Amino acid sequence: MAHDFNNLLTAILGYTDLLKRKLSENNIVSDEITRILTTIERGRTLTSRILTFTGSREITKKPTNLNQFLSEFASLTRRLIRENIEIKVVLPEEKVVTNLDAGLLEQALLNLAVNARDAMPSGGTLTFELGVIETRDLSLSDHFWIRNP
Repeated sequence: MAHDFNNLLTAILGYTDLLKRKLSENNIVSDEITRILTTIERGRTLTSRILTFTGSREITKKPTNLNQFLSEFASLTRRLIRENIEIKVVLPEEKVVTNLDAGLLEQALLNLAVNARDAMPSGGTLTFELGVIETRDLSLSDHFWIRNP
């Protein structure tokens, strides 16, 4: 069923993309179409997570720019967080790229963001901070050290 739903989303994505291309950049509905495309992509990501959870999808790792990923994620998270909670993003100057399944990372961060929101009923600041860790050994029997900023 998840595969069938994903196929429907793919068709909607294609038709919406064609519609956006036919409209000029200055068209008043361009922002709404962009939001539709973003929502469709989120639906595809959710379908992918469902397939991963049920064991029907393999984890797909690919090089991901974490600076860009975290910035985009924080922007999307704004809709889930109350207005009395500020979202802050702290990124290193250097671009951080790593191999990972972006859908799984998004799911984990989303769970953390919702938990943080629930823990701040009176408001506060939710900070997403990306840092680089230095390891002295990658063996499973050893510990790693985190460089503090």
